[in-house]
Amino acid sequence: PGAQSVDEDTDLFITGWSVADDDVNAQTWDTVLLVELSVAQGVLSTNSSGAGLYFTTGDDGSASIRFRSDVAGVNAALEGLKYRATSDYNGADTLTVAIGDGTAWTNSTIGITVNAVNDAPVISKASGAGVVVTGTEDTNVAFTDV
Repeated sequence: PGAQSVDEDTDLFITGWSVADDDVNAQTWDTVLLVELSVAQGVLSTNSSGAGLYFTTGDDGSASIRFRSDVAGVNAALEGLKYRATSDYNGADTLTVAIGDGTAWTNSTIGITVNAVNDAPVISKASGAGVVVTGTEDTNVAFTDV
């Protein structure tokens, strides 16, 4: 997959993965792929449902995940990989991907831009405190749960 973009506080599902390795025999556990994924400004979750993954470091919902599986399991886990930036973070992040077969590794990075979102202002008051509102005549002011 190429560079990605997402609004802050929103899940990003990364699709378009294709992993292959001619040296890996999908029939034996001794020849599985090792996968390392990491981000600096958020957390990752694999599409691990039924993928036959064995997590060795971290797990879904972590900033760094390491797992192993056969080629089909790796492709299933990566398709729809979910990224979620830290709450209210905006700016650049990088998904680092390393995949190895026990002998050789390949590394890649995917740039992620987390777009700023204008968060609505919040009116709150301390328990027992009053709220003072000033405004202009004939202007509606709505309050809920204050």
